[in-house]
Amino acid sequence: FLYFIILKMIHGVLSHHFNNNKRLQESDKNEEWMKNIRDDVPISQITIPGSHDALARHWGAFVKCQSWSFENQLMAGVRYFDLRVSDRPGNDLNLVHGIFIQFIKLGTVIEEAVYFLGKHPSETILIRVKLEGPNKNKINNDQPLIRDVRGKIVLLKIQDRYDFGIDLDSTHRKGEHKVKDVNDKWNIIQNHLLEAKNKCNNENGHVILLYSSGTGVGSSCNPITPKSLAKIINEKLCQKLAELHTEDRNSCFGIIAMDFPGLELIKQIIKVNESKCKNDNNSPGSKSNGK
Repeated sequence: FLYFIILKMIHGVLSHHFNNNKRLQESDKNEEWMKNIRDDVPISQITIPGSHDALARHWGAFVKCQSWSFENQLMAGVRYFDLRVSDRPGNDLNLVHGIFIQFIKLGTVIEEAVYFLGKHPSETILIRVKLEGPNKNKINNDQPLIRDVRGKIVLLKIQDRYDFGIDLDSTHRKGEHKVKDVNDKWNIIQNHLLEAKNKCNNENGHVILLYSSGTGVGSSCNPITPKSLAKIINEKLCQKLAELHTEDRNSCFGIIAMDFPGLELIKQIIKVNESKCKNDNNSPGSKSNGK
């Protein structure tokens, strides 16, 4: 009986809005939720679960932003990854969070992404790589349709840093990742949701990116870590998305980059795409997609 209770507690952590468990249950996977999105939908009009500092999984409370591995995030349904990469001599493109190396290289992440797409060709993976120094390479900036990027990795451009990837419009303002008051942070996120909603359905628009993440020191000098903030914000975010989606079934919000997202939150983000499905009665995260 005690064993059953412990299993239920572990599964509860995985199945809610916040996740702090490295494991992913087989029944909780969303490997092919994009399969039901119509081919003619621009990628900029899809609401996508995203991972802020996607591989920051080590070095303590103020550095760690995720619990799941890259593979488990993919299997859970995350499709946008914010990767911070060091290009300093001798670092071999290790992923980092600030000065803290995360013990995985960019090449390994790309290999895992290619392997995943080989098994799930209906999906696409969006990656934003932050490198030190400019990169002058260019690719086509046109906003692709979902049929153009199935089974492919899409690189997103960082404005004023390097001209590489498709255009990205972030709702983030300088300094908003620094949190002094959780309620103030939540108000910022709500405003960004409305801003993203207004921009997202523009056929000629860019991919929209908004963050729910943050860290800082509270007004009473209590530390606000990525994890402690996510425990509060993720549930609010899930409820707000459900509310906005109920008000407008055609709404979209672009990429929502989160810390420690739980499965209920990921599923709610996927559900927002119902109106873009091949069959409106078949939501993108439903089991009828064969998974």
